[in-house]
Amino acid sequence: MASKSFQTLQLGRETVQGTNVPATIKWAGPGASFRDGLKMEFPMEDIGIVGGTDRSFIPSVLAEFDTNETELTFEQFPNILEASIVAATPAADGAGTDKIYTYPLIDTAEPDYTTLKAYSAEFGDSNQYEEASFCLCSEWELKGKTESAWKMTSKWFGRQVANTTKTAGLAASTVSSALFQKTKLYVDAVAGSFGATQIASTLLEANIKCTTGWYPIYTGDGNLYWTLPGFDSEKYNIQIDLTLLMNSSAVAQRDAWRLETPKLLTLKSEGPALTSAGTTYSVKTILQNYAGKWQSFDPISSQNGTSIVKASFINRYNATKADRGNIIVVNELTTLP
Repeated sequence: MASKSFQTLQLGRETVQGTNVPATIKWAGPGASFRDGLKMEFPMEDIGIVGGTDRSFIPSVLAEFDTNETELTFEQFPNILEASIVAATPAADGAGTDKIYTYPLIDTAEPDYTTLKAYSAEFGDSNQYEEASFCLCSEWELKGKTESAWKMTSKWFGRQVANTTKTAGLAASTVSSALFQKTKLYVDAVAGSFGATQIASTLLEANIKCTTGWYPIYTGDGNLYWTLPGFDSEKYNIQIDLTLLMNSSAVAQRDAWRLETPKLLTLKSEGPALTSAGTTYSVKTILQNYAGKWQSFDPISSQNGTSIVKASFINRYNATKADRGNIIVVNELTTLP
C-alpha cells in the first residue's frame, strides 16, 4: 500500500514531438488524474452462446491527464502555455536576472502544432508508474479570490499509456506562488495600450478559462494512437469572469457593455523581488492581456453586506488594436526545465 504523497507527476520537454524523454520536472502540486483512454470493444456474435464470448479488439488508444488544483506559480505556468499556445524563447531584461516569456494569443495566423512544446508525462506511486508521449494541453483554468493564492488546473492529452520506470533523482521544483491580492486590474480603450489605466479597489474574484482548441486526430497510418494534433478554431476561446465591487468603476464598465464598446483588459500579478532588477521588471510577474468585449453583467447582488456585480469578458481580436492579446510571464529561469 502506498501513501497519497507518493502519487507524483513528472514531465519532460520533448526534443522530437512524440518521442519519449526522461522527466526533468517534478510537478509541484497534489499530483494528477492520469487516465488510460484505451478503447476495448466486444463484437456481437450470434453463435449459440448467451452473452457472447470474450473475443475483443482495441480500435484506438489515448492518454489523458488533469493536473489537480494547485497554486499558480511563475515557474510552472509557462509549461502549460508552451503546450497550448506556442513555445517561447525567453528574452533578457537588460542586466536583470529575470527572463521574459511572451505568448501571443492565436489570432490571424494559422496555428501550427509544430510550434508547440510537447511533453512526456510520467505518473504513478511507489507501486506502478505509467508514461505517455506527445502530451499537449487542451484546457487550462485560473481561479483567484481575495485572501488566497491564484489556483490553476489543466487538461492534457497524449498518445497512449504504457508502464514505465520512474525517472529517479529529480529534486522538488523551486516555485513562487502568485497571490491574488498582488494582482491589479486594468481596463483601457482599444486605441490605447494594455495596462495603462488601473481599476483600483474593485476586483474581488477572477476566473479565466481557456479552451485551447487542440485535439487528437486519428488517421489510417499504421498505429492505434492518434497521428497528429488538430486545431478546432470554433472551440478556441478565452473567457474572463470577474466579481467586482459595485462602484463607479463597475458602473462605467457596465455602460461599456451596453454600448458594445471593445476594451483592453489586463490582469497584472506581481510576485517576489528578482535577484537583480531588470530594465522593465523588478519582481516576478504574470501579465494577462486580453482584447475583447464585456459579454454579460449579472444583476447586482451582495457579499458580506456589500453590493457586488459579476461580469464576463470574452477575448476577441480587435481590428483597431490589430491584436487579440498575449500572456507574459517573468521569472528567473534561463530555460524551462
